[in-house]
This record gives sequence, structure tokens and C-alpha cells, in this order.
Amino acid sequence: MVVTKPKRKSVAADFMMKPAKGQKKSRENPVSVVSMDNETPDKWLTLSLDEVLESDQKLWVEPRRYFRGSGAGNECVRSLTFEAMGHRVPFEARVLRIFGVGNAIEKVIVDATKKSKILVKGSDQLEGKIVDPLIICHVDLIVKRLTDGQLFLGEIKSIKLENFKRLPPEHGPTRAGDSPLLKNHAGYVKQWNTYAWTPEVDLQYGFLLFENKNTQHQKLYWLERDDVLHEEILKVHREAFPYILEDPQMVAPIPMGLDPGLGQGACRWCDHKYLCKRIPKKGADYDEVRKIDAKLRG
Repeated sequence: MVVTKPKRKSVAADFMMKPAKGQKKSRENPVSVVSMDNETPDKWLTLSLDEVLESDQKLWVEPRRYFRGSGAGNECVRSLTFEAMGHRVPFEARVLRIFGVGNAIEKVIVDATKKSKILVKGSDQLEGKIVDPLIICHVDLIVKRLTDGQLFLGEIKSIKLENFKRLPPEHGPTRAGDSPLLKNHAGYVKQWNTYAWTPEVDLQYGFLLFENKNTQHQKLYWLERDDVLHEEILKVHREAFPYILEDPQMVAPIPMGLDPGLGQGACRWCDHKYLCKRIPKKGADYDEVRKIDAKLRG
């Protein structure tokens, strides 16, 4: 970029057009200034932001002797044992920013329930526990209908535009196992249903509130807890539970009908897939799993 001679007098204009020391003033020597309009912009800023997000992630965390309620929709016994064992796959910065947006959306909604005085005090992130097997849950919120005092368990989900458009029509109170949300969002429905059955919550009705991350439009689905669906969830977790109680902990055998090598069905989006297909089909203990993963990831 070059600076052309200003038409109006000013201190700044005089300074910019002043020739450098030892250089004669000349129309053939315009003053060059630093430009940000490069064809290849410097990436130091975005790289710095990405690095700080990604740097704190761990490949392994401390093993747990319980399951997380947020993963209640996981239908694979082996995957549940990988998760409890502490195996993690780091996310790229873009995905972590998406998580951050989701957290911000949840906060805005929870704050709004506080201001409208429908939030049950202390219910946001209330801990609930299923005892057999041990599943620890942290709910988003419980709200109270002011007209009659009835309580409802709520879970907030933020999703991208394409998935929001594919959501089914909103519905009133529907048994969780009969909700059309099960087709594409079974994990969310099973999560809500598990939370509803914890003794600390113990509520018959509630909702899943979806917000579009692109437009902030919302869709609301009222649910009734389902004992049949709950038993199906517990059956999978009870099968996995003995493996995480072992010392050292064990990865369960590959369930019948699943093949991590093909990456279909429940394996398709599983974070543990790359490691699972290299672990013996019959299972392995913590030390063996860590050794195999170290060869793959260092």
C-alpha cells in the first residue's frame, strides 16, 4: 500500500510525507507503510487461540468406578468400560469452541429461569445417583410451574442448523420410550430418563429443550419417564459394571454383533474405535490397554 499526498494540511500529513533523513523529497519515492492486506495472512493469532484450547487435554484421566449419566445412551458394554478406564481422545479447537457455545447457551437459559423465578434453587447441576450399577448424574435444571407448583426435570441441548431442521414436531407429555426423538437423539432421551429415576430427582415429567446454535430458535419436547426404557439402560450398564470394579480394571469383550474394524452401528462414532480394534476381542486389563495405546499415540 502507498500513501498519496493529502490535499489538506495537518501535522499527521506533514509527518507522513516528510522524506527520511538523507533522502530527498521526490514524487517518484512515495512513502511505504505496513499493510495487513497480504495474500497469505499471518496465522499467529488463530494458532495461539487454538493451542491454548487444545493444550490442556489429556490422553488418559484417572479411572473411575462408576458411570456418567451423560453417557447413559451408550449401548456398547466395551465402550462403557473404555470410558470408565479413563481413555480419552482429544478434540480439535474447533470442536472445543462448539462445546463452549453450548455451555454459553445453557447458561443463558438457566439464568433466565432464575430471573423468572421458576428455577428450583440449587437444582442446576444437582447430583443424582443410580446405585445399582453406580451411575452419577448432573442435571441441567429443575423448574417449577408457578400456577400449581408442579416440578419438571429439564435438559438443554444446543445443536447445529442442519440437525435442528431434522428434529420431529414438538410434542406434549410422551413416554420417553415412545418419543420420536429416539430415532436420531436416543442418547439425549436416555440421559433424561436416567436422571429422572435418580432418588435425588425422582420426577415423572420433564422436557428436552433444543436450541439452534445458528438462529437461537428453540423446540420443546415434554417427556414422561419410562420404566421399561430405564431397565434397558441399566441392563447394559450392569453388564459392564463388574469389569470396572476389577483391580486392575478390564475392558469388556466386544459385544456380539459389533465390529470396530467395520465401524458400523454403535462403532461408527465411537471415540475408542481406533484402540478397540487393536485390543484382544476377549478384552484386556488396564496395563495392557495402556501399553497398546502408548505404541499408537506415544
